Amino acid sequence: MFEIHTQRLRLIPLNLQNLLLLKEDRAAMEKNLNLAISQQVIDPPIQAEIADAIDFWIVKVSQNEENYPWFTNWEMVLKEKNVSIGGIGLTGAPDKQGQVMVGYGLDKNYHNQGFATESLQALIQWVFKNPDAKSIIAETKADNVASQKVLSKNGFKQVDRKEDLMLWKLEREAWETKKPAN
Repeated sequence: MFEIHTQRLRLIPLNLQNLLLLKEDRAAMEKNLNLAISQQVIDPPIQAEIADAIDFWIVKVSQNEENYPWFTNWEMVLKEKNVSIGGIGLTGAPDKQGQVMVGYGLDKNYHNQGFATESLQALIQWVFKNPDAKSIIAETKADNVASQKVLSKNGFKQVDRKEDLMLWKLEREAWETKKPAN
């Protein structure tokens, strides 16, 4: 199985089977991946967004099984505990302009420990290995300061604001100049 490893995390892209398990029962998906069963604490509004995202990913992965990492959730697994602490995902392969959209969420028990920043950094590196990828965008709520810090630490710049949503963008060239050492 394909994964991305960081110092503290494993990022596992969910195939169709694991997405279907996640939709029905997170513990069944975690068991299928040989993970410890998590007790994730996620705010109810975020849970609703995640449920919608899972439905989106199931459709996209079923249509793009050969390239599923571009269309799915990647479980963030804390290596030391072998437990899922959140997810990060893409909405598809680079479009005609070379743009990719990313989103992420983290168990409240693991906030403010750098895990979202670390996982985003790793996924950015993976995305920009594709020569068609020119930029990555992300949206945050205007009051989500923690997520804005994660994006800023990874080189994203705010490019637009619509009501309570802010649009952030990372250009490949900007990232190349401050790319972390391997």
